[in-house]
Amino acid sequence: MLRPYRVLRELSEEVIIAHGGERQLPLLREICPEALFVGDDESGPLGGLLAGFQRAKMEWVLVAPCDAPLLSVELFRELLSRAGRADGCVPRLRGTPNPVVGVYQRKAFLHAALEVASTGGQAPIEALSHLNMVLVEEDTLSEMPFGTDCLLDVDTPEDLERAYKCLAATP
Repeated sequence: MLRPYRVLRELSEEVIIAHGGERQLPLLREICPEALFVGDDESGPLGGLLAGFQRAKMEWVLVAPCDAPLLSVELFRELLSRAGRADGCVPRLRGTPNPVVGVYQRKAFLHAALEVASTGGQAPIEALSHLNMVLVEEDTLSEMPFGTDCLLDVDTPEDLERAYKCLAATP
């Protein structure tokens, strides 16, 4: 949680964290004191993103999951530089776009996400089909700090061990 927060904080004064309930708030406020917090409406990951995008003030919004300890400032700078006039830019690994690590034009994503949510959709990837997106491929990701592991999200003990190994190998 702390690394994604620090990465986003380095790139933006506005960091919004979507949380799943009031029980989490005291610890989140202690760990991320300068963040703004929004509760998701328990409608899945898309609901959390919608809550954040509705609160956001900036034209471009950077999105990161809390369980991605290898994210880097360089990755987000690359995404921002490639976005150009598109609605957003996300990495694509093994042929699949990763919508929860990306940069989006706030109004465009909000419109697309609301459209998906109105039909009962809950997956952020569903919003991408409504947007003009730039995709960053594996060859570019491999040049990032930690290589393609920069997208690792820690869901299992094995993922955590892999993250520790990557961090230990970094000078």
